[in-house]
Formats: sequence, structure tokens, C-alpha cells
Amino acid sequence: MTEAHMAETHGDKRLVYHYCDLHTFISIVRRGELWLSDISKSNDSMELDWAARMFRKEATTIVREHLSWGSTLAPPEGFDPGVATAYLSSPLVSPGVNDFRRCYAMCFSVHSDSLGQWRGYADDGAGVALGFRESAFEAVHRRAGESEFEYDRMIYDQSVAHKKIRQAFADVDTDQSTVDLIAELRKCESTLFLLAPFLKNPTFADEEERRLSIWIDDRRLAESRQKLDVEYGDLFKPLGLHFSDRDRDIVPHFRLRVDLSKLLRRVVLGPTCRAHRRDVRLLLANYGVDPDRVRVTRSVSSYR
Repeated sequence: MTEAHMAETHGDKRLVYHYCDLHTFISIVRRGELWLSDISKSNDSMELDWAARMFRKEATTIVREHLSWGSTLAPPEGFDPGVATAYLSSPLVSPGVNDFRRCYAMCFSVHSDSLGQWRGYADDGAGVALGFRESAFEAVHRRAGESEFEYDRMIYDQSVAHKKIRQAFADVDTDQSTVDLIAELRKCESTLFLLAPFLKNPTFADEEERRLSIWIDDRRLAESRQKLDVEYGDLFKPLGLHFSDRDRDIVPHFRLRVDLSKLLRRVVLGPTCRAHRRDVRLLLANYGVDPDRVRVTRSVSSYR
């Protein structure tokens, strides 16, 4: 099946779907905002760590080659095996509890009526799937500004993931001094942060997920907002943080103001959702979204 056929369409616009509960749906419409959530709070315990382990595996191969190069009777100038081994035992590239960088993401599916998505992300089928024009998100990918803001499909194929990672490390010179080598590897890891949110365990492949993600330093929130506004403000207006509670935890969200009249094209009511189509249309109209531009349908999935 081709990519064009996998993505649901409305008219000539390809749509991607965000599954959520009714409370979140009402909030999105009322506020005119999309919330990108701290990815470390997702339901996949290996988020980012999956990518980090692949990064470190490739870096370890390079360091071992460097150690082999330097293990001669007369080690070259600048060779320091202690520095190299210290790097291999240092924390992985993904942010930990002592790291100020944080990744926020919003997830989408190409499928408008998926049982797995209803069960996992839409209040066990009582929520909705919101169909957005994918072209608006793809504009972020095409623009490629300095902000660590990206939209792309997830990579589940491990051979493809490893190939991308190897490409990032392709120009690393193992014959340089150890200090310079480690500095270069750290630089490579930093550039790979953008890729990390799009690498995922193959067991999630059936979700066929897309993501809108951004990396932000907790200490430089105002600076990040300003840069994002300059580069992407015509597409998504950055508004800063909001906090919610989930599963006895605090979840930060990065807020983006959007024009739903241009972005939202379909609302699919879940298989156990009791909301009526006319109420959805009334909700949209009340908050300035033209209901005639949004197709409201109901899931045809059998559910129990």
C-alpha cells in the first residue's frame, strides 16, 4: 500500500489523526491550541532511550577503533585511553533527571479508525480522532529552521535507523587526539537529538505514527519561544508551558496556538463515544471553527 493510500484524505488534503479523550478535544477547540507533551511521560517506557542505545552502540564502535589505533608500542600524541573509556561509561545521550533539555511531542496516526489507537489514546474508545491537514505539519519539516522543531514519520525499521545513525557519525576521524575525538562524538550526539523522537521500538510499528516535536532547554524557555516565533510563528504561535496531572505525576506541555479553521478537517467519534454530531458542530461553531469545513463521522469499529 502506498503512502498516499495509507494517509486518510478529505478532498485533496491528506489528513493525520490525533486520538484523544473528550476533555482534551474540548480544550483544543476552546483554546485553539495544540499541546506537545513531555515525551518522557509517554506510555512507552523506552522513549528516547531506544535511540540513545543505538547512538552509543555506534559511538562505542568508533571509540574501540580509536583505542585499537592507539594501542601501539609508541602511542600517537594526544592518545588517552582513560578519556575514551570514561566517555563509554558516561550517561547516554538521552536527557536524564539532571539534564535540562526536554523533548515535547504530539503524536498522529495515518488511520482514522484504529482499535489500537482507540484503546490506547482515546479513553478506551469514548474519545475522538481529530483529522488535521498534514501539509501544515510538513511545512515545519521543509522549513528546517535553527529551532529544534521537527515533524516526521516514525522509524521502526532498525536497519533504517542504524543507517541514519551511521551517516551522522560517518565523518568522525578516529586518528585524531582522544580529547578531540570525544568532543566530536559529543557534537554528533547533540545533532542526533532531533532524530531521537522518531526512532521507536518495532513492536509499535502498527501505529504508523507521525510526530511533531521540539527540544527545549528548561533554563532558556523564553529564548526558545522567541526563536520559534520568529521561525515558525506564521504556522504555530508558541505560547509557553502548561501543566497537567496524570497517573499521580506532573506532565509539562508546550502550547502552540493554531488556526483550527485552516487545520482541522475531520472529527471521528469513537466506538463508545456518546457525543452527538450536532453537539460537535455546535462546539466548533461556538469557538469560531466553521463546522461546514469539518466532517464529523462515527467509528465503524466493533467494540466491547
